[in-house]
Amino acid sequence: MSHRLLADANLYTPQKQKGCAPQLRRQKREDRDWPSNRRRMPAYVIVNVKTSDPEKYEDYKRMAQETITKFGGRYLVRGGEMKVLEGSWNPTRIVVLEFDSYESANAWWHSEEYARAKELRQRLSTTDLLIVDGFE
Repeated sequence: MSHRLLADANLYTPQKQKGCAPQLRRQKREDRDWPSNRRRMPAYVIVNVKTSDPEKYEDYKRMAQETITKFGGRYLVRGGEMKVLEGSWNPTRIVVLEFDSYESANAWWHSEEYARAKELRQRLSTTDLLIVDGFE
């Protein structure tokens, strides 16, 4: 099970109970900073992948692209030249996907449509993958 780090000062709000000191209640994501007229933030899937079989990985790329498009995602970064400027990170292949929302990105990753491609990638590769909310 994955856990999301939430460092939002507005995550908790006081909840008053008669005759008691105020208690904090955890706000639902939808309740925080989302006026009904405000557009949802995009979300990004950030991937570092090292494959053991570049030929078969080409099959994965074709399979994955179809499902990403189906869930409203698009590639922003797909390999390419890179250079680590700070830290000891040693990435091999970086991919960045953009989705309309965190929910869309999460639905894609858990979808039946992506399951075959995901299984192939997991068999062929070592992967670090995360979903992160964008910022407007």
